[in-house]
Amino acid sequence: MDQPTPSSLKRRDADVVRALPDVVRVFPNPSYWWQNASFALPLLVTAVSLIVGFVFGITEAVGFGLFGAVVTLIMIPVVMLTWRSTATSIVLTRSGALSLHEGKPLHRLDWSELRRIERVEYLGNTRYKLVHGDED
Repeated sequence: MDQPTPSSLKRRDADVVRALPDVVRVFPNPSYWWQNASFALPLLVTAVSLIVGFVFGITEAVGFGLFGAVVTLIMIPVVMLTWRSTATSIVLTRSGALSLHEGKPLHRLDWSELRRIERVEYLGNTRYKLVHGDED
């Protein structure tokens, strides 16, 4: 088995992987929910606008910062819902592939059902996605 470093595999995923028979390779997803751009960018805009507004006494910047704070708060439930369907690990076994989200199986596919495993790179993060069925 191609063993990922313990720090790169989330604890719940590691527990499931240890219990699986015939594990060939594991691809961890090292990202977290708060790294989602839909949350991080409005948060960054909020922080910068509020700091600039308060330091330099610019009312418009404070107002824009407050608007950014509202957008950030609105995006938290959206990001949390989409995060729950994001694989934190892809596990390859002799019989097929399994995607996990913090120890919970998302998809389990036999090799015959799997079209490919895509490597997705975005802003320095590498993730893997199981492509099956009619997906493109």
